[in-house]
Amino acid sequence: MPRFFSLNPHLAFCSSRRMSGAVGRSWSSSAFLVAVLALTDVPASSAYDFSGCCGSKLKHWIDFSDTSVYGSSEVTKISGFTDKMGNSDSHTIHGNVKYKLDGHDQLGAMYVDETTTAAEFSTNHLGRNPEVIVAYKTVCAKDCGQGGGVVFGGCTTCNGYGFGTYGQEKDYIGNPRSNGALLTSVYAQYGKWHVANVFFGDTDGFTIIDGDESSKGTFGISGYVYRDQSIPGVSLGGWAGAADHYNTQYVGEVLMFDSKLTDAERETVTACLMEKWGIEASSSSPSCPWTTCDASDSISNGAAGPGCTSILAHGSSCSPTCNTGYTLSGQRSCSAGD
Repeated sequence: MPRFFSLNPHLAFCSSRRMSGAVGRSWSSSAFLVAVLALTDVPASSAYDFSGCCGSKLKHWIDFSDTSVYGSSEVTKISGFTDKMGNSDSHTIHGNVKYKLDGHDQLGAMYVDETTTAAEFSTNHLGRNPEVIVAYKTVCAKDCGQGGGVVFGGCTTCNGYGFGTYGQEKDYIGNPRSNGALLTSVYAQYGKWHVANVFFGDTDGFTIIDGDESSKGTFGISGYVYRDQSIPGVSLGGWAGAADHYNTQYVGEVLMFDSKLTDAERETVTACLMEKWGIEASSSSPSCPWTTCDASDSISNGAAGPGCTSILAHGSSCSPTCNTGYTLSGQRSCSAGD
């Protein structure tokens, strides 16, 4: 599985040896780049940026691992949540939506284990056939006496558009009809983090867990399966409309698109979320091209330099600057790979 790296600021360094030519000269070679990369996992949620993904299809992006929004300490009830795309309205916290550090490298996530507990918002951006990709972890549902609920789904007044454990047996998850009957049932072991991909197509809908096409569940929402012609609101982590529609679970990150993704877009987003949340992928799975590195720290006898930002893109390099009388050796480079 691909690893991603942080940069050691002392491996691109400023030397006091004077050389002819301009101060700040940079160089690189394949052998040197191996040396400048420190094998240190990047735990920061900012290492992945989905905002430019998939044209204009991405309408909502809620990332509970973002420490700049939610902090790095556990709380018994979050005060609110943020849509990084800025397209959601009427944010509401129902019940005690907790915040816990449970994801890969202690990434933060919302946590629910009580009735009528959810994070809810309204929207007019998703239409009838959205595609949703979510990182989640179900702890237990029917198997521990709970009624089964939604990881994400329709709001209090919505009909259908659900994904969760309602009506499912242990270690299964899927999509219910608006009347509660099951449309799909897909294996996804409880107690582990997963990335689910759900497309609400009229006739070509599907649910895929961890990018495994071989176990894809298919369905359609045409006719009276889902009565709403668009999704007026979304509920995360539970459902506020009924006391028995809940289960114990984490929701780490949700990306909602207003239309069906291409196969390439879907594979890329899924690979990045699986990498970020520490979910094992098959050897044939693509790596994430959006991993970034923090290259913003100053170096001894110099400064970070132009382009050496906290989100230096995968495959990019930048040259720190040196104080007068010092010459730069090496570059800072960001790479994801084995």
